[in-house]
Amino acid sequence: MISREGELWTDLPHGPDGFSQKTFWWSADWDPQTEPEPAITVSGRKLDGSDQFATSGRGTNAAADFGVAMLVGVEVPSRGCWEVTGTYRSASLTYTVWVEG
Repeated sequence: MISREGELWTDLPHGPDGFSQKTFWWSADWDPQTEPEPAITVSGRKLDGSDQFATSGRGTNAAADFGVAMLVGVEVPSRGCWEVTGTYRSASLTYTVWVEG
């Protein structure tokens, strides 16, 4: 569900660790019934700076109009252009997002 026009994160809550955002991920290999807390990691590196972030390796599950997905909250340290990578088992997906805060 990543926009072909590019991802723009605006009006995010801001705390001591940065900007909070919920990210949703899906894999054909994931079964929410047997793995309600999927072993997924999400990391990011700032493309216009040196900041980075990483999650601890556990997500949760979420249901919405699109179905069921893995849900991982991230704390992005600063505004700018970010490369975000989700890794689940042997697969990964990377996309770029602009964080306005």
